[in-house]
Amino acid sequence: LVVVHTFCDASTIAYGVVVYAVTPLRSTRVFTKSRAAPLRPPLSIPRLELMAALLGARLGPRIMRQIGGVRLYCWSDSATVLQWIRRGPKRRDVFVE
Repeated sequence: LVVVHTFCDASTIAYGVVVYAVTPLRSTRVFTKSRAAPLRPPLSIPRLELMAALLGARLGPRIMRQIGGVRLYCWSDSATVLQWIRRGPKRRDVFVE
């Protein structure tokens, strides 16, 4: 069984995702993607973290389809982003939606 872990993070200058495939015998970095943070308008760290989470959410299933028969876990260290994701769709602002 292969387990895919997607880690998302952001800073004031960039945000990115790294994807690892883990088997009982070894762990391998499968994919990384980073993007520069927009300069105008400058975004807050939670919004950049949300953009990283979106990037991870889009990449994870793509990699799952290529590897086949895996479990996917997405990780973010931002409590704000996790709270935004858990809210119902009626309580989100336009950017988060």
